[in-house]
Amino acid sequence: MMAFFKAAIFDLDGTLIDSMGIWETIDYIFLNRRDINVPDGYVEIVKTMSFEKAAFYTVERFGLPDSKEEVIQEWLKLALAEYSSNIELKPGVRSYLRLLSQQGVKMGVATTNQACLFEPVLHNNGVYNLFSAFTTLDEVEFDKSCPDIYLLAADKLKVKARECVVFEDTLMGVTGAKRAKMKVVGVFDRYSIGDQAAIIAKADKYIYDFHEMMDSSGF
Repeated sequence: MMAFFKAAIFDLDGTLIDSMGIWETIDYIFLNRRDINVPDGYVEIVKTMSFEKAAFYTVERFGLPDSKEEVIQEWLKLALAEYSSNIELKPGVRSYLRLLSQQGVKMGVATTNQACLFEPVLHNNGVYNLFSAFTTLDEVEFDKSCPDIYLLAADKLKVKARECVVFEDTLMGVTGAKRAKMKVVGVFDRYSIGDQAAIIAKADKYIYDFHEMMDSSGF
């Protein structure tokens, strides 16, 4: 496959790595420690927010005595061991990233996660050095339904929006990337199955794993 784009921007959780189940477990542990049952829809709401906004939302929704900073630190402590040692890349990711690197395509990550987690998981899976730039939701004002994080990622990669393709597993991410006027590949993840039809309708292409991109000639 010869890439027709100059840069590829990847979401992390649920797209490059199989990690959404970890965050669901963390949400349950965190709330159960406070004798709170996880309400329907909570996991889906917070998974697309920055850490700061998710912590604020959680404190406000459940009337917690914790500060935002305390909530974030507890989440990070729960997640660090998994991201450092156990979480793996999704099928075909490593081969596809190496192919793009060989073709001279610039690659970046646009994530709701923080460096203390995305750095070890990418290092542990041997792909960190393939990326030229990392952009987090904490660097922009709005969530992933808006184009800001993708435009900032493109700016860091020194390419124009129309020269980028974005890989995202959530409807919110696909929506924001399309608003940035970028091509978008929707990536299957079982935790986004409820939005699958909408993602397929909105994205330029939809894949179940990255092996499908190896022989792809475009959109």
